[in-house]
Amino acid sequence: MVSDITLLKSHPNKFLLDHVQGVINITKKLTNSRFAELVAIFHDLGKINPNFQNKLDPSKAVNGYANHAYLSAYAFFCAFCCNKKNADVLKQFLDVNELTKNDLIALSVVIAKHHGNLPDYTPSCKPDEATASILSKEEIYSLFKFLEKEKSIPVFEFINHFIPVENFREFLLNTKIQQGYTEKFIFEGDKNKSSLDFFIDYQFYFCMFASCR
Repeated sequence: MVSDITLLKSHPNKFLLDHVQGVINITKKLTNSRFAELVAIFHDLGKINPNFQNKLDPSKAVNGYANHAYLSAYAFFCAFCCNKKNADVLKQFLDVNELTKNDLIALSVVIAKHHGNLPDYTPSCKPDEATASILSKEEIYSLFKFLEKEKSIPVFEFINHFIPVENFREFLLNTKIQQGYTEKFIFEGDKNKSSLDFFIDYQFYFCMFASCR
């Protein structure tokens, strides 16, 4: 794995940090929303995946999990949902006094789904399921298997390049956190002060970012 994040690429002829900074710059020209800027920072973090890096090099074979969006979202979750000091850093970055569980879930989903459309935050359960899942459990399990093999990917270094955080790498393989992310990643719309405002806000963050990438 490349330890120097400045050498990682987002596209065959573009370095990852340059790409992300470019998206951030465009986002900031379109809006002063720190939430949209946050999504711009995280959207392609998962391209640090060594298998994704190999996809960009025609001389290398790709063996194993090579996706990036769910890794981006899970890294965000581990960095800020599992560490109080980092959560405080995030609130300061976003210039808010409070971040609810729904906010953190919504941000994770926006990051995970940045190449498509926002899903239903409260999907209906199938008859044989206890709870419905916002994100693909199959994709999440594939990601966790990948992380078991790739223990040294520079997730902390990438985030710390943009936002000063405490190291959170230990949480990536924590089985309780993985279980919570898979089974308790449940959006509780009735706890929002205004469901319509929440919906409009996160659609806006998603649209602002999507128009920049």
